[in-house]
Amino acid sequence: MVKPPLFVKIQVGPRCICVPAEHALIGPTGFFLQEVQLLAGTPVVVQFCRGRYKVSLPGTVYAHYADLGLSVEFKERSGLALQRLGTLQAA
Repeated sequence: MVKPPLFVKIQVGPRCICVPAEHALIGPTGFFLQEVQLLAGTPVVVQFCRGRYKVSLPGTVYAHYADLGLSVEFKERSGLALQRLGTLQAA
């Protein structure tokens, strides 16, 4: 059975940016996402989705790199949401 792809959705106010996770480097404290530009310091809510399974984490844009992408730092450093994210990535 083919597993559904993992997507990263970034909610910034009323705006939602959705990209395939293959454009992201996801770690335990945050992630780097290619080809997306937001200003450093912007608060975001990030949702990682694979099929019907979802994990949401609040974060802040830590840095942006012109023509490359941005990095987001999670506000949560431990806990159930990060464990679920690890499980979702491995699924």
